[in-house]
Amino acid sequence: MEYKNIAGQIAEVAKNYNYHEPPGILVKLQELLTAIARAIRDLLNLIQLPQTGSSDTKMVGNLLQLLLALAAVVAVLVVAFLVVRRVKHLQAQKQMTLGEMIDGERALDSKGWRNLAEELSQTGSLREGCRAIYMSCLHHLHESSIAVFAPTKTNYEYFYALKQQPLIAQNFRTLVDLVELIWFGGKTATPADYRQCLSLLNNIEEEAAQVVQNKNQMSGAKR
Repeated sequence: MEYKNIAGQIAEVAKNYNYHEPPGILVKLQELLTAIARAIRDLLNLIQLPQTGSSDTKMVGNLLQLLLALAAVVAVLVVAFLVVRRVKHLQAQKQMTLGEMIDGERALDSKGWRNLAEELSQTGSLREGCRAIYMSCLHHLHESSIAVFAPTKTNYEYFYALKQQPLIAQNFRTLVDLVELIWFGGKTATPADYRQCLSLLNNIEEEAAQVVQNKNQMSGAKR
């Protein structure tokens, strides 16, 4: 009986497979829970004191068990607090892309958001101007068929989508960090911040244009 050689098909499928690593927060949370569980297990082993009948020994053992229980409760509360704070942060990121934070927002393309950013900067609204540059970036990535825009999409989802474009990803992450610091971190936007956001947008647009050009060349070569 002859078997068909499907090595070529397997190689083709493997070439197009794009593995997405799990979010770093989940990995860190898993590591934290594992460390807490290990610490509790070690402490339980330590308090296995020999029972000699002495009331002092029993009291010490009971005290250690009480302290261990309190430590476990505190650890659970800390983990819960971190998770809740992270969830709120992700929700805030989604709100950033919903288009509800700048007065008079409307459906705009990348050029429209860039023009709005310029108007806002000229009136001294640098905070809103920096965010308008961020929105222009998102729409430009969508228009360049690099990363699909969606109002509920988080920045982490954009990071994943840009993994194949490291130069764009680096500039985008820097832009996101600065805009988040201004929008959520209480940082007062300065003219230097606005110029940096605009410079990052220009870099992203240049890299996106190169990506589009390369795609067109590859498409033409296949024909």
